[in-house]
Amino acid sequence: MESAQSLGLNFTTKMPSQTHPKSGSSSSMDIEDIFRVIFSVILIPIIVFGNILVMAAYKTNRRLRTGTYTLLVSLAFCDFLVGSVSVPLWMYTSLSNWKTGEFLNSFFMGFDYLTALSSSMHLTVICIERWLAISKPFLHQVFRSEQYYAAIALVWLIALTLSSLVFIPEVIHPGRIYILVLVIFGFVAPFIAISFVNAYIFRVAQKLIHQEPMASTDSAEIEQRNKIQKERRTAKTLVIITALFFFELLPTYVLALLGGFCLKPCLISIGWKGIKSVMNFAKWMQYSNSGINPFVYAFRDAEMRKTFKRLFTRNMLFRRTHTVGNISQTERQSAQSQAHL
Repeated sequence: MESAQSLGLNFTTKMPSQTHPKSGSSSSMDIEDIFRVIFSVILIPIIVFGNILVMAAYKTNRRLRTGTYTLLVSLAFCDFLVGSVSVPLWMYTSLSNWKTGEFLNSFFMGFDYLTALSSSMHLTVICIERWLAISKPFLHQVFRSEQYYAAIALVWLIALTLSSLVFIPEVIHPGRIYILVLVIFGFVAPFIAISFVNAYIFRVAQKLIHQEPMASTDSAEIEQRNKIQKERRTAKTLVIITALFFFELLPTYVLALLGGFCLKPCLISIGWKGIKSVMNFAKWMQYSNSGINPFVYAFRDAEMRKTFKRLFTRNMLFRRTHTVGNISQTERQSAQSQAHL
């Protein structure tokens, strides 16, 4: 009997040894393994670079240092961890057929749980914050940075606590209760909360827009209307991000439930190769989500898009100046050498 420590929401049950490949097959790579390596090698720099760009934009543009963007940057950091740690570990452990040692397998599982739980809870907090911004603006205006930092710390603390339980064997074997807790905290509860909050946000925004006179020339009313429109656009961006997140995480959570409650009839019957193919699809969907958000920001958020362009321009100018400086220094050294001759 070997432990099938698979997905990010992994099977925490024991799988019969006949479902695993024979020991000699671990050294050979099939077409699916090669495709997984190519996909991972392409995905890693996209995730890492894209989310570093989001964090750099927050760092360099003071106009982005609001509560909402602070939460989004923490989410970007979570996605960065996926690209820099989770994907490489997934590629290594899966290509080794999970024969990398109990500690490394458990560390990968726990880290995958950490990022998945943190992402869903970040999105929940962000949606609640947007709801307060549009439905209770006076309360929202008195929020201080410390309150946003406290919310972020609480999200990471809950995610870290739940994910660290993988190192306690009594918790993850047989693991049905643990799987239910992960699915509830990481998918079901956030999905329900975010759906209701987003529906309420759009209803309130539509109501406020209709209340504002269309042909008003009063500067305060125009400013208020523009603010409501901006909040509505931000809410739409968050709906896109959230919809993509839950759509791409759905296969992972479904597979986790099957692994915990329907292992033998649903999964073992298709054999190890079939299980591996299903797991690969679920992980590709899950990890791809971490590379999508920066592109959503670039297309949907004008301020973020301007900052991205400015960062690219500054980097290109720095490279050009640095190159010209090196050439000039080389020419000076060459001229000095000729003068000595």
